Amino acid sequence: MATLSDGEIEPGTALPVLEEELVADRLPPFPIPWRHPIRCALWIIRTTFGLASLTLLLAVAAAVPLVNFWVLGYLLDVEAGKIRASFPLLGLAPKFGSIVLGIWLCVLPLRLLASAATDAALIDPNGAVAARWAAGLFVTKWAMAAHLCLALARGGSLSCFFRPIKNIRWLLACWRDHDYWNRASTAIGQFISELNARQYYSAGWRGYLGTAAWLVIPSALYGSLHDPDKPAQVLVMLTGGVSLWLT
Repeated sequence: MATLSDGEIEPGTALPVLEEELVADRLPPFPIPWRHPIRCALWIIRTTFGLASLTLLLAVAAAVPLVNFWVLGYLLDVEAGKIRASFPLLGLAPKFGSIVLGIWLCVLPLRLLASAATDAALIDPNGAVAARWAAGLFVTKWAMAAHLCLALARGGSLSCFFRPIKNIRWLLACWRDHDYWNRASTAIGQFISELNARQYYSAGWRGYLGTAAWLVIPSALYGSLHDPDKPAQVLVMLTGGVSLWLT
């Protein structure tokens, strides 16, 4: 009987996962509307939210140097066909959207409280009211930071950001079980693997280099015009422009 070395997982062993974890990068099949109208409506809402989240994720990532190659590789990997196969990561995109929306909604009251504390400090810098506002802001700020950390640790679903009591109970349960780090490590590993970072980076770099090699000659011809009075240079420039238009 073969033995397993340290770190290897026996085939068929169920891996521990977080409570709110999402491990599939594809959407579930579209429910039949006349059989499951509620599921159909939820599927449409989830897909719409996922598309919006995916668009936001790609827009932000495209503005980051080097990460934009991952975006290019993702776009090159998009295939024509069914919507579930046309948008990789569409199943994971709602996770990003829920995290962004949850953090924004949780931080909004903190911003209002900070604005009120600033106004109180401007009106009476050394007054008791300003001191109470500052103390309340300090306590709320750290409490909100702890709440956001717990919500993200539970998986980052939208419901996690609005159930602080359940987050605390979950933390106490993890403290008693002593298995959170193992579960979190497994969940993060699965999440990163779903991003297909190496595959998309490779496709992005190859697409960038291939496009540059394809366009370098027409671009050089199009930019070679220095004297408009010389017909040869004008002809070369027009040739480069037509080549760029055709490509």
